[in-house]
Amino acid sequence: MSISPVYEIRVKGHLDNTLAARFEGLKISNLEGGDAVLSGHIEDQAALQGVLNRISSLGLTLISVNELPEAEAANRRIKMTSNTIDEIEQHSLPRSILLHLLPGAIATGVFLLTVPLVNALGYPSITALYLPMILTVILLELGYLLVQGRKRNGRLSLEGIVNYREPIPGWYYLVFPILIVVWGVIVTALISPIDNLILTGAFAWLPDWYALRDILDIPQIYSRQSLLITAFFAILLNGIVGPVVEELYFRGHLLPRMSRLGRWAPLVNVVLFSLYHFWSPWMFLSRAVLLIPMVYLVWWKRNIYIGIIAHCLLNLIGTVVLFAQLLAQ
Repeated sequence: MSISPVYEIRVKGHLDNTLAARFEGLKISNLEGGDAVLSGHIEDQAALQGVLNRISSLGLTLISVNELPEAEAANRRIKMTSNTIDEIEQHSLPRSILLHLLPGAIATGVFLLTVPLVNALGYPSITALYLPMILTVILLELGYLLVQGRKRNGRLSLEGIVNYREPIPGWYYLVFPILIVVWGVIVTALISPIDNLILTGAFAWLPDWYALRDILDIPQIYSRQSLLITAFFAILLNGIVGPVVEELYFRGHLLPRMSRLGRWAPLVNVVLFSLYHFWSPWMFLSRAVLLIPMVYLVWWKRNIYIGIIAHCLLNLIGTVVLFAQLLAQ
């Protein structure tokens, strides 16, 4: 009796459980380099062509098709089960909560400790917000990812640590971030008044410098030079580097490791990410409402680059508008 040959078909990008059913009978292995391999017994050339047609119809990029020699296939004893896919490690709920919230708690502590020093040097309190605090966030989150990468890969690498990097059409990177920014403008206009009510109510006890109530008075108190220096670091760290690192950490690493929650995973991720901003708790509602579509889009398309672009645009717009207003006084 003849045995059907064993094939290994390599495609670009990782595959998830939503695609596993389309390749029944084949094992899907997501590789560290970002590609995926479908392997298993394929009866004949017609069946092989059917698999290749499905790959094409799904918009996947085919890299290679290899038929294993009989001896190698026998030695490996490949046993295929339908809808099998290598799973990403899942974090327990306590661990997930800790990893979401701890960087924000530490960074807020750094903010509180450095405000007196920053003021003594002739800079406003927001300088401590945009420089040492955000720098702390970047170092903690990027450092954690690199340590995990070294443990997994034996070198400083994010392979297998930062996920959700599936290929998508190029126009997605333009259209989706613009739609998210438009959504952000709408949310800001509608929910900012509620944020202010929360600030003047539940958080009335916070000092003015912490709650940023005196932010428009800064140009009358501090020099233009101190504002320009603060603006530079705010644009660099809060507008570019910070959002990139946060998306790698929260959406590229933590979100895939709570995928067992299914469709609830993006919502839980948004709630924890909003709580992580201990330095501005009164903005929890607007931040969560703004981010829900973005995070669900990242989760749906399995692509963190959409979130990186949108997050950078949102932060850059907010930062530039703020400092343009301050420097115009």
